[in-house]
Amino acid sequence: MPYLQHIFSIMGQLAGIRLKMNGLSTVALLVLVHCSRLASAQVGQCDSNFVRSYDSLITARLFVTQKYLWQNLLPGTGTEALHYRGNSTLNPGVGFNYGLLSVNLAFGFKFVNRDVEKGKTRFLDLQTHTNTRKFAVDLYAQYYEGMFLNKNLTPNLPTASYYIRPDMRYFALGMSAYHILNWKRYSLRASYQQMDWQTKSAGSLLLGGEFYLGYTKADSAFVPAKYGQNFSNADVNRLRYTIFGPGIGYAYTLVVKKHWFATIAATATLPLVWVRETSDGYQQNMASIAPNYLLKGSVGYNSRRFTAGLIWTHNTMNQNGTEGDYRFFTGQGRFVVAYRFNASEKFKKKFWFLDGQKLMAHFRQKKAPIQTPP
Repeated sequence: MPYLQHIFSIMGQLAGIRLKMNGLSTVALLVLVHCSRLASAQVGQCDSNFVRSYDSLITARLFVTQKYLWQNLLPGTGTEALHYRGNSTLNPGVGFNYGLLSVNLAFGFKFVNRDVEKGKTRFLDLQTHTNTRKFAVDLYAQYYEGMFLNKNLTPNLPTASYYIRPDMRYFALGMSAYHILNWKRYSLRASYQQMDWQTKSAGSLLLGGEFYLGYTKADSAFVPAKYGQNFSNADVNRLRYTIFGPGIGYAYTLVVKKHWFATIAATATLPLVWVRETSDGYQQNMASIAPNYLLKGSVGYNSRRFTAGLIWTHNTMNQNGTEGDYRFFTGQGRFVVAYRFNASEKFKKKFWFLDGQKLMAHFRQKKAPIQTPP
């Protein structure tokens, strides 16, 4: 799988493998290790009246997750859009957090994922939605091969069942990063990583930006011949894009009776978008400004030891081409149950470098000038 090498060479903090073979279950391994450059953002002292931190505890969790990719081709006024989907799978898994380390392992079972009528989708979808004390960072590395048209949203399909496109491929790399201004009293880690406990309602303004690049392509035109007359981009079979720009947002967690919580976080960017559309006969470039949106939500229960919740992340990317407009949606839904327990002194001593405060102290000591005796 050559695209794996391309992804891993660019995203050094992210390592993962997703294999899907005929007749076998899917096994996914996702390991995220925060490097020392992120340690300073992780170890800030929060207000204990609002946030209780459990970096020194091991947080073990069970979860069920499903990631998704939607591609919409937008026609002229009065015509329905084409809604392509990847046939992603529902995956149970296990994971844990300790200090700067987060590990998740997800498993796909054939008996759980039986939507064969939608065709086969081979995919590698690495999404990490990471929150330190001061920053919210979302990383994406995605490859999908094989799509289908959503028959519930597409009238008069060319076939009686789902319209399957095994030749359609999608690839994307990207990230968004936002500074949490009220980080001393507000924690996104409590809702999304089970590492903190938000005991009082609070919120924060988010300032940052995003960068994405990717492509989608097929052996023939994205638009089926039956719908060609309704689309100005009916002949396009390859789209390449780059997105970069600043953004702003807000996050808020409502806490009820100290333990029950509901979190909503939303960011909007107004980036510069560069698009190249290609067909067999021509190639067109287009630069524009198009708004993008990132939404996150979470509801659940939290305490010192036990936490559980539903988590949802949804990212919208708009591209305006010369021949037509395109809209991409990526995200995931997850149900998590987690429990925190004490790490032994032997464990803490052996893995001291996972403690953000100790790691920063170590690097400060390394940088300190050597003092010669008088």
